[in-house]
Amino acid sequence: LVDGAELNIDTGTFISGYPGSYTATWSLIMDNGYTEVYHLNKIYLRKNGENIPESELYSWYSGDTGAAYDQGGRTLVVHLDRGDTLDIYCDDCQGYISYITFCVSLSQFDVE
Repeated sequence: LVDGAELNIDTGTFISGYPGSYTATWSLIMDNGYTEVYHLNKIYLRKNGENIPESELYSWYSGDTGAAYDQGGRTLVVHLDRGDTLDIYCDDCQGYISYITFCVSLSQFDVE
């Protein structure tokens, strides 16, 4: 980790240790269906607790029986100041989420 940066593995929250442009990449599996008629998953990258709309990952299943399994991911470049946070957040989780991979790397530091 960059000096002062932190990744809380219990919450999945990344805290920036240095200002600059960061590349955030994540992937996961969404499982919708089984016994319910309707399942929806909407997942976002959040910066300082606010959803980034362009990061939305969406999965929906509306069948009477069966299930849908989706695998997806996103990569975004986001500017962070020292102490800003990034995390993955499921805004509407009626299905299941598993096998989450989340990576954040400093792409270009700001000159202070």
